[in-house]
Amino acid sequence: MRILKERGRRALLLLICMIIFITGFSWMEQDLPEEEPPEPPSMDFSLEGASDLPMPSISIAFLDEESEEPVSRGSFIAALGTLAGLNPGRGRGGYFLDVKSWDDRAPWFGWAADQGIMYPAGRFRFAPDEPLTMQEAALVLDRFAKATSLVLPEGKGKEIQDAASVADYAREAVDRFLDAGVLRPYRGEKLCPGEALPQKEAARILLRLSMVPDFAGRVLQTDQKGSSLADLVPLYDLLQEETESVRGTWSVYVHCMETDEELVYNDRKLCSASLIKLYVAGACLEAVRKGDLEDSDTLASNLARMISYSSNTGWERLEEALGEGDQEKGIEAVNAFIGSLGLTMTERRHYYEEDEEDTGYTNYTSAAETGRVLTAIADRTYVSREASDRIYDLMLDQANRSKIPRGLPYSAVCANKTGELSDVQNDAAIIRGDTCTYVLVVMSEGNRTQRAGIREIGRISEMVYDFLNEE
Repeated sequence: MRILKERGRRALLLLICMIIFITGFSWMEQDLPEEEPPEPPSMDFSLEGASDLPMPSISIAFLDEESEEPVSRGSFIAALGTLAGLNPGRGRGGYFLDVKSWDDRAPWFGWAADQGIMYPAGRFRFAPDEPLTMQEAALVLDRFAKATSLVLPEGKGKEIQDAASVADYAREAVDRFLDAGVLRPYRGEKLCPGEALPQKEAARILLRLSMVPDFAGRVLQTDQKGSSLADLVPLYDLLQEETESVRGTWSVYVHCMETDEELVYNDRKLCSASLIKLYVAGACLEAVRKGDLEDSDTLASNLARMISYSSNTGWERLEEALGEGDQEKGIEAVNAFIGSLGLTMTERRHYYEEDEEDTGYTNYTSAAETGRVLTAIADRTYVSREASDRIYDLMLDQANRSKIPRGLPYSAVCANKTGELSDVQNDAAIIRGDTCTYVLVVMSEGNRTQRAGIREIGRISEMVYDFLNEE
């Protein structure tokens, strides 16, 4: 009897399900109003309700879209170049003495300077890590727009409360990009033009720039040769294999002038020996350029003795002249000149200073920093065109040709400056080869013997020349 009741209950449930399926839930239908699908957020440049509009996901290279830390000059220009789709190759970052060869942003520095989009901070200085203000960013964007003939929208912005605080040099650029809606007040109704621009806001500015209808395809055509740094990777491997087989610490810098490629091997702060005299020459000729030092026959004679013959007496006389008879003040002037170049590993030390690194040496530099000075000399931009030519000619008359020149063919033209101590062997040169002009700096410490160090520099010189000038 219980089984029959259970079967009857199941049959009743099955009948109810069939009725619901056949009627199509008509008994459950209600008259509901039709809804329009929600409109996506407006992506135009109007500032109406801008604070209420969600920004799309931001991913701008070289910028942290969540950071309130100031954006740097280098990061902003690298982000702009990347956003524009520019591929400058290695670029001309090596032309700036305060730019490290391993800085991923470096390729865009030379591009920006060459095109007048972001000017250097001084001779041979780009100041890539200095903070950028809002009005400076506007000026960079304005130069970019003019260089690329970018057409900006108009009438998309609104007035800001702190318009009077915009500097005169940036007023036109700020007004133009405010009107286009690319710049927006981000602290209430204020733009804060003279304050450091946060990375978060910089990323938003570049995102809005990329949304300008005319932005697509506005990539600058540069005259860079475009050679990749990867082209020098085999040379790096050869240098590593060569220097690991000999005693001592070795550092090498190579800069091919034709392709603007730069190679830095094991760059570090090393004893400069007489390579420091290149900086003393620069300091003296800078003083001459400014009118602080007379360009006399005595000065010319001491320069020739110091560079061509590596005379320490000529060196001391020049520093005395810089210090108006006081060599210690002259040394301070040399270090001030080095500091103006933005160098961090080059230092002319006072004779009486104890060496905290306990190496027993007095002066320091690195292969890369010295190499970039030689690059400036080759480009005729070290101090001035006249000063660069003057130092180059003195290097051509170098008496010591036992190191880099010994590895070169007779057809090569080499202007070099040597440096040596008991277990230190250095040489720095500008070489004009059969197919390539390049800068080579080799520095070493802890050589087994002086002769061994000299021979090794010759072998490295031959290796680099053959690699860069192979047909």
